[in-house]
Amino acid sequence: MGVSFSKKVPLGKGLSANVSKSGVSFSLKLPFGSLNLRNGKLTFSAGKAGFRVRETLNKKPKAKKEDAEKPKA
Repeated sequence: MGVSFSKKVPLGKGLSANVSKSGVSFSLKLPFGSLNLRNGKLTFSAGKAGFRVRETLNKKPKAKKEDAEKPKA
């Protein structure tokens, strides 16, 4: 069984900082969902009554396999 810790610190007008063992993230509440920023990754989430949708907004393009296999000179 694992134990976790997190603390939500309100910063005003729907903005909050979330502090946990793994780091700090920031959340912004919107009328239709929320935005979350953690380690440079921006996600949007929305939901109601047990149904939730989450999408990463700033996805990094995946490296092509042939590019990853080339040795660096």
